[in-house]
Amino acid sequence: MERKSVIVVPGNILEIHTEATIVSVGPDTDSELHDRIRHVAGDQFHDQLSNVTLSVHGETLVAVGDSNIHRAFRNIIFVYGEPRYSLGTMVRSALVAALGKGYERITLPCTFNLYDLENAPAREKKALVAAIHRDAEVMVDAVCDFFEGYEKAASSMTVTMVIPLNPHLDGGKC
Repeated sequence: MERKSVIVVPGNILEIHTEATIVSVGPDTDSELHDRIRHVAGDQFHDQLSNVTLSVHGETLVAVGDSNIHRAFRNIIFVYGEPRYSLGTMVRSALVAALGKGYERITLPCTFNLYDLENAPAREKKALVAAIHRDAEVMVDAVCDFFEGYEKAASSMTVTMVIPLNPHLDGGKC
């Protein structure tokens, strides 16, 4: 029975129950998300990241969480990316890594790029929101491409794209 799906929801990505959360590393990384992960989970995930060097676009590291600690997310899939390359490549690479671990419930943010909506001048906010919308479309397309390419293997996978609750994103809609 086929269950694969992509769901888009507003909320806090670290509060959604999942086997793995996809997080980008590299230039223009969302340091706030990394800080929030450290706040919730300590350094256990970032310690694993510090033991390797991710330097090729789309390269991944699956950081496995302590199974005795109960929190919404269990593991982190770090994916390296540079802004000049494809977001879609990053998403597909991270999903392949999740598939390799047998994860069926995955979350990812609606963008990997760092957009400072809070501090942007009013005249720039509309362009930034449009860029986030474009990123989200690319990422949803990448999830769908992944499902097509790994149709049988990913048949029971659910990918949840999480849109941060931000008043600048039309009430949380990406």
